Amino acid sequence: MSKSLGNAVSPFAALETVPSDTLRFFLLKETVFGADLRFSLPAAVSLHNNELANGLGNLVHRCISLAVKFSEGTVPPRRQQVSPRAPPFQLSPFCSKMQAAMQQTALRDACLLLLETVRSINKFLTDAAPWACPAAERRQEDIRLTLECLYTLAHFLSPFLPDAANQIFHQLNHPPVSFFQLSPWFENLKPGTKLNPPKDVLFQILQYPQEHQQHQQQQQQQQQQQQQQQQAGGGKQKQQQQQQQKQKQSSQPNGQGNAQQQQEAH
Repeated sequence: MSKSLGNAVSPFAALETVPSDTLRFFLLKETVFGADLRFSLPAAVSLHNNELANGLGNLVHRCISLAVKFSEGTVPPRRQQVSPRAPPFQLSPFCSKMQAAMQQTALRDACLLLLETVRSINKFLTDAAPWACPAAERRQEDIRLTLECLYTLAHFLSPFLPDAANQIFHQLNHPPVSFFQLSPWFENLKPGTKLNPPKDVLFQILQYPQEHQQHQQQQQQQQQQQQQQQQAGGGKQKQQQQQQQKQKQSSQPNGQGNAQQQQEAH
């Protein structure tokens, strides 16, 4: 961004297009600490739609909807008689990776790890397919585990997506706890707790405003024109210098020119 080019982006104007969580997460994910950031609202909208709406938002909707449909909208009890599936992520190594990223100020790495974990839980749910499972106990255990994973993940999402994390805690009807209190066996939620299904999805799909696209295209065209003018101006200046040098050489007396030629030949 440059004041002279007039292409600075106001954060208040950006918030008219994307939610504060999205803007916050985009800046953290796309920035390498100590380096420049290439910011664009279309990229922020793309992140919102692809990763937050279709990724995290879809996961929350699936988990809560399954509990409403197959567990009367409550947290299912732990089914001891059902052989447990391997959870989509292990808490201990996940904590270690997040801690290392935060200590090294590698916020981009932390964001990527969070998105990877969201995809892992979504994949677990798709593979388990509790909606198609004929055994009720197996189905409820899979739903319980995904709710537990979502609750655990919300604690780590909180610094990056505070509004979304708070909504997840509200929908699960469980407040956050200390990181040290999280169960490595995913046994945090009280069975039978009534969930709070939302009226709206966590992240609405956004459409990038046409006027912003046109404005951005105009800015890009202006930048290209300025660069071309600078390049053309530099070329003209070089030609003028060359012409002045030729005129200076041609205006020298013959004796001086001959002496100079002799020196060069010598």
